[in-house]
Amino acid sequence: MHVRRLTPPAVPKLTAPLEKPVIELDLRRLNDAELLQPEVQKTLLELMIRVLTMHNWTYKQGFHELLGTIWLQLREPNSKMTVFEKMM
Repeated sequence: MHVRRLTPPAVPKLTAPLEKPVIELDLRRLNDAELLQPEVQKTLLELMIRVLTMHNWTYKQGFHELLGTIWLQLREPNSKMTVFEKMM
């Protein structure tokens, strides 16, 4: 089978400062008015960076969509962080 890797294993792990602009850009691409509100964008960014940092994970494309979906389903920030963390 021919499988194309979107994130090659040889790519070095990004540090939080380099990931932040990518995460911000991806969050601005979410397709829901509530998710595009500045205060929501700020909270989503903080949650994403916190979970990635706590676990020393590298941001991957699609994490923002998972977090956005969780935000729309749950309205308590601590619950969103916990669910996102468990999913990852």
